Order: sequence, then structure tokens, then C-alpha cells
Amino acid sequence: MLRRVRCGAILVILASGCSFQISADVGRDAATGSDARLDAAGGIDASVIGDGPTIIDAPIDAAPIPCTTTGLVCPGGTTPHLIPCAFPGECWVGCRDGSSVDYAAAKGLCATWGGELGWITNPLEETCLRQTIDGAIALGLEQAPNSGLPGLGWTWNGTMLAFYINWSVGQPNDGDAIENNTEQCAYSASSGSWQDVPCSSTHSRFSCRR
Repeated sequence: MLRRVRCGAILVILASGCSFQISADVGRDAATGSDARLDAAGGIDASVIGDGPTIIDAPIDAAPIPCTTTGLVCPGGTTPHLIPCAFPGECWVGCRDGSSVDYAAAKGLCATWGGELGWITNPLEETCLRQTIDGAIALGLEQAPNSGLPGLGWTWNGTMLAFYINWSVGQPNDGDAIENNTEQCAYSASSGSWQDVPCSSTHSRFSCRR
């Protein structure tokens, strides 16, 4: 059975679960029941009344991939957690209270799951994250080598610019306020503010996003 649905100036035809869209300049003649195109003045172009409209086969959007912790193995066998703080279409998960791992290991676990070490783009996300995983949380924030100054060259996983930062007072400092590639990773302390640390530092709490 064919069913026609009008959405503004767009006529959508639904048939057998398929969706088709007719060009926006197609109108419906209430008197004749025929499809007619609108002329430049907005009236009905009688010369094409009765013509079958050109039907464009619009691809049907695939069902969204569900967000799941499947594939994430938390150190020490603890249960991975869904973090309901990501943008629509993203997935954010994390580990807490298990064995401590360094940054390379945490990144590897996130990669196996299909994502990267977690990033934070605004204060609301950070507050939301801490409702699921609190304490000292390893971040996917890393500094490019040879950045020159402790505060330069920080990105999320080497690819995304860090527009939102929440450094503690005096941080980042690379340990002695002189940049010598000592502290190239970062974590969010229990207080909620961030500190730079050596990438060999270990944490039992981290998150992964994709």
C-alpha cells in the first residue's frame, strides 16, 4: 500500500518500508488529485499536471550503533562502565577501582575496544564524567615532543586541539617549570583540576571514547 506524507514542501512516499522523496517543487492539486509542479510565481504549472514526478530514491539511514562496553577489558577484572556524557552518536566508557596501568597500557585497552583515551571538551562533560568515575582519572591529553614550553603542544591523543583545559595552578610545569619532555601526559586529580605527569605514571581510572 502506497502512503503519501507531506513535510512542508517535501512530499515523501512510504511503501513497503522504503522511503522516497519527490523534488521540493512538486505540489498536490487538491481539485484533481494529480501531482503538479509549482511555477516560479508559486502557482500550479498546468502543463505538467498528470506527469509522473521524478522519484528520487533516498538512502535509508542505517540504525545507530549502540554504545556498549563490549570489548573493553578493565585492569584487574573490574566491570567497565558506560559514561552517559558523550555527544549523540559517540560512545564513552571507562574503568575504575581496578589495577593501575600506565598510559601506553590504557591507550592499548581503549584501542582494543575501538576508541581512544578519553577527552573532555567542556566543564559539563567533566562534571558528568565524575558522576561515574571519580578520583584521579588519566586523560587522553598529551604533549608533543620538543614543544619548548610546558604549556605548549597539548592535544587530545595527538590529533584534537585542546580548546578546553582545566590545569591546576602552576600546571603544567614539566616537573621543574622548564620543558625537557619529562611530563608529556596528564590526569584529572581528585580535586577536579589537571596536572601533567610522566607517561610512565599509573592510574586505576581512565575512560575511552569513540
